[in-house]
Amino acid sequence: MNLRSAGSTLIFLLALGCSTTSTIARVNGPPVEGDIVGGSRDTIFVRSEENEFEIPRDDVSSVDYPGNVHAALGGGVLAYRALNIAVGLPKCNDQVDNKAAFCTGVFLPAAIGAGLLIWGLIVHHDQTSAFGDTSRESLLQKPPPRPFRQAPPAVEHERELSRAPAPSSEPVAPASNPEPVAPNPAAVP
Repeated sequence: MNLRSAGSTLIFLLALGCSTTSTIARVNGPPVEGDIVGGSRDTIFVRSEENEFEIPRDDVSSVDYPGNVHAALGGGVLAYRALNIAVGLPKCNDQVDNKAAFCTGVFLPAAIGAGLLIWGLIVHHDQTSAFGDTSRESLLQKPPPRPFRQAPPAVEHERELSRAPAPSSEPVAPASNPEPVAPNPAAVP
């Protein structure tokens, strides 16, 4: 194994150490790490090592999806190794001694990079698709609907006033001196 393929193998092993779970930063709590397995209209479902639970969507401030580091490393290894193939292919054809080992060292790192790139893209896509899913039914308690409130008494008083006959549109002459009213002798005992 040559030094180049050893470096590719090291990068591959380091990439395997990266997490395959999403890190969900929340507004009202600490971050949560787990696999996003689906969602409802108002929540996402997350599976951790212990259990599966829901997080309200309005409590999610950001999500760090897995696979992006894998895809970047795989893409870098693949691009570098494509150049390695372009340079090493003529030597591979001309090689007499250890031809199989030499040619394997030329092509294997590119295959590892391609595999890492594809795997990272698939893992990333699975988590982003699960976050976008709204097909499940939420099990969280929804807040009770607000009770219907009756109109306050002031509104009832205004309704009574609106039922009164409308004043006439004719001008009313101001009263200068009202005439005195004579007492009714029959009404006095």
